[in-house]
Amino acid sequence: LAGCCAPSTGEPISGFITRGRGVTVHRSDCHNIVHVGEQGRLVDVQWGRVHGSRMARLIVDGWDRVGLARDVAGVCADEGVNMVGLSTGEPSDGRVTISFTVETDNLRVLQRVIHKIDDIRGVIGVERES
Repeated sequence: LAGCCAPSTGEPISGFITRGRGVTVHRSDCHNIVHVGEQGRLVDVQWGRVHGSRMARLIVDGWDRVGLARDVAGVCADEGVNMVGLSTGEPSDGRVTISFTVETDNLRVLQRVIHKIDDIRGVIGVERES
């Protein structure tokens, strides 16, 4: 699985034949796949049975307030999703960025977490880093 886009189970994926390392699996919207110059090295791939969790990096843009990071972490905890590597940027013009990685083995859970974080008071937007 490609580290640049960290595809999660169930997401649309594409394979790229590497030089000497086999096939690397990317999310189909990964910038490394979308802009690849050698289309002949792309192959169709699909998910088989996948065991274990996958990592997804999320970036939250919001209005800085007491408890914003706690509320984001609470959504993850309520959904049973492990958060690792949480960091916040320095507030600027009243806005703050919260970056973190979540572990999940289910795309629907990841999408639900993103939707619930987006509904938190003061959140301007949340996106998955590719």
